[in-house]
Amino acid sequence: MKSLWEETAKLNHFDRLDGDIKTDVLIIGGGMAGLLCAYQLHQAGVPYVLAEADTICSGVTKNTTAKLTIQHGLIYHKLLARFGNERTKGYLSTQEEALKRYRTLCRKIDCDYEEQDSYVYAQDNLRNIERELDALHRLGFPGEFASQLPLFLVWLSLGLPQPAAPALSCGRRGKISPSGPVSPSEICRCHLPGTAHL
Repeated sequence: MKSLWEETAKLNHFDRLDGDIKTDVLIIGGGMAGLLCAYQLHQAGVPYVLAEADTICSGVTKNTTAKLTIQHGLIYHKLLARFGNERTKGYLSTQEEALKRYRTLCRKIDCDYEEQDSYVYAQDNLRNIERELDALHRLGFPGEFASQLPLFLVWLSLGLPQPAAPALSCGRRGKISPSGPVSPSEICRCHLPGTAHL
């Protein structure tokens, strides 16, 4: 099954590198992370080369759900156990800063950006949600239990099994439309110079 971006996006074509090229900054990978690095470097006036083995936005990015969040699954209790409070808090802070920068960038481009509540639900083990919520509170982040998910109505209307509840709510986060006017490759086409080395 192909993703919406894969089916609807007009991917840009870039010629294959023919010969050697010298650079002080090399970005490896032309997915969303690589393109955003290129965008930030371009904004700062830093020359770079972005190298992609296949096609721009053809890896993990093509299957993205287009959510912008600090909660990438139930990870913070694991990070606390492995790295401690200070390093985990630093990671959480970088995620919040990245989200803030995404919001700023999304105001400059037509990508159907909107704020939505973010949830992580328990499939079978409520204890995982409790541990994650405790970890977020220890880090000073205001996560909370949610006993009802807005998607319940969608699942019910489609006749799908309901996920277990309660869930962990991470508050307002961002979403861009995977079928909207701007795909990751469109960011590349519209917001990086024609002279960018891709």
